[in-house]
Amino acid sequence: MELQPSMLTHTLYDFCTDQAYRFNNASPEFVMVSTLTCAAALIGTSCNLAPKRFDKSWVVSQALWGLNIGDPSKNKSGTMGVGHRLLKFAQKKVIDRNKIRRDKEAAEACEHDSEDSPPIKVPPRNVIVQDCTPEALLLHLQENPNGCIVIRDEIYGWLSKMERGEHAEERALYTEGFAGNNDFVQKRVSRPPVILEDFFVCVFGCIQPDRLRPLLQGRAGGESNDGFFERFQMIIYDDTTAKYTDHKDNPKLLNKMQHVFCCLASLYENGIRLTFNFSEEAQNLWNTWASAQCDMMQHADISDQAVMGKYPSLVAKLSLILQLLFEAESAEDHMQFVPSAVVGLMQLQKAIELSNLLMSHNRRIQGLLTMEAEIEPALILLKNLQKLPKEFDFRTLCRKKWRGLTQRDECQRALDVLEEHGYVRSIKCYGQNGRSLLRYELHPSVRYK
Repeated sequence: MELQPSMLTHTLYDFCTDQAYRFNNASPEFVMVSTLTCAAALIGTSCNLAPKRFDKSWVVSQALWGLNIGDPSKNKSGTMGVGHRLLKFAQKKVIDRNKIRRDKEAAEACEHDSEDSPPIKVPPRNVIVQDCTPEALLLHLQENPNGCIVIRDEIYGWLSKMERGEHAEERALYTEGFAGNNDFVQKRVSRPPVILEDFFVCVFGCIQPDRLRPLLQGRAGGESNDGFFERFQMIIYDDTTAKYTDHKDNPKLLNKMQHVFCCLASLYENGIRLTFNFSEEAQNLWNTWASAQCDMMQHADISDQAVMGKYPSLVAKLSLILQLLFEAESAEDHMQFVPSAVVGLMQLQKAIELSNLLMSHNRRIQGLLTMEAEIEPALILLKNLQKLPKEFDFRTLCRKKWRGLTQRDECQRALDVLEEHGYVRSIKCYGQNGRSLLRYELHPSVRYK
């Protein structure tokens, strides 16, 4: 399944394909994840969505976690920089300029004030964080109540750290930040308390498949199956064939997307705080889809259930982000951008279709573990083949009790894979009582290196 024009706004789809081609025909999905995750960070706590018609207590924030998975040659770093650059552009043009204006106004007001107190400067608002301790993250969010995004080019170090027991509290902290609209209070004896009205954190990074496999094993075995990895809902596992290109930015598309990101940045700067609802048509579609999704989840595999359980909130998030992008495209002045507070039918349809694409990639990632389970016994046996006689039977192999080959089914899978690739071959012979026996013979190139 590939990214289609029907999954995004027209401008965003054209921008993703154009930028992907610029990076040696990289994956447009990589650019899509980068752009949408960074857009979600700019929106922050300014806009939420209440998906249900009657129960308005369930409100979905826009916190997204994105993960691009691919081999070293897949231009992960280049494509992840697309959304990063748009975010930094909006930071400089809207957020930083607005801070300068507010500081200037505060200084002018102080000059007319009879008291000699210094002007109160507003702390700088920085959306992007690349490395910080849990304590520093909370302090940063206290100065940036609209939320932030943690961007790591190679996120393996961050993920592997979260797997270690001594970082369990930090793992739980980020897990809470994914909700995006819960309050959070931290109290320590040595410093003042940190109080957050809305704890909002986006995360985005890249990783190679081989690096990801060990991290997934803990999730499959139950040791780290706490829903942490499932929060990486914007997840793409790419296999696009690279080819050399020499293609510059499309200035029209780039200017449009820069304008859109400036509109998103202006939401918090202008004090806008909205809770969106679906239009009547969109609400009917949501009710139908959410009901079918709930029924489908009851009959899905355990591995799928953990992911599908979070897809209603994902579809709600994507529909709101796409609605804001759609409305921002037609806004003349980014500082005058005021959204409609209604998510339409078209954007919900796009979000549902996009979620199907993301689910297909999630299943591919689950296949990494299945592949590992099938191949690992064969790799272990391959390393130990020279320790076996030229001819051996199945019982001889089982008695070795090598790590990863302690069970009969593991030994059989290993033999089947190695026979398929020519390292061993099965030969049928007969014992003294006339019974047929199955033995295995090593390939000469393996036995006598």
